[in-house]
Amino acid sequence: MELPTLTEAGVWGSIVSGLAAAVALGFNARMLALQQKSNDATTLFAVVANIREAETRLTASVVEPIAFKAELNNYLNLLETFAAAVNHKLFGKSTLCIATDRLITDLGMLLSDETTREQIRGAVTSDETFSELRAFWRRNRMKVNAAIEAHSKTPDDHTDHQAA
Repeated sequence: MELPTLTEAGVWGSIVSGLAAAVALGFNARMLALQQKSNDATTLFAVVANIREAETRLTASVVEPIAFKAELNNYLNLLETFAAAVNHKLFGKSTLCIATDRLITDLGMLLSDETTREQIRGAVTSDETFSELRAFWRRNRMKVNAAIEAHSKTPDDHTDHQAA
């Protein structure tokens, strides 16, 4: 049996190390993708938890106009940050879908109430105020308007009427 020459051994060594590097690169890419998904989910849960806390404070402050105004502004600032993340596609595909739906629902809820709409108008102090929410609304106008309509209906509007 004849041993390979140093040149042949070097070629085979390069091929084997190249294949090993390719496998390692593929493994690293997969791990990065899984980490990205995990980070997206963690971020989404944190944002939704913050929104729920803000909703709780907002609801609790309804009886006190000054506190309500402050909590509404805090809530809108939180939604503005959330809208910026959605608008600039800082989330992965699934998280982006969930975040978009949440923003549509929340904007529909807020804009369905005349008093809240007036408070929001009063909170806008410049063209930059809530610019991310406005950009989100422009891109999702039909869905937000449908959410406004859904939240505007009275409980009687939701009952089924059977034919007599």
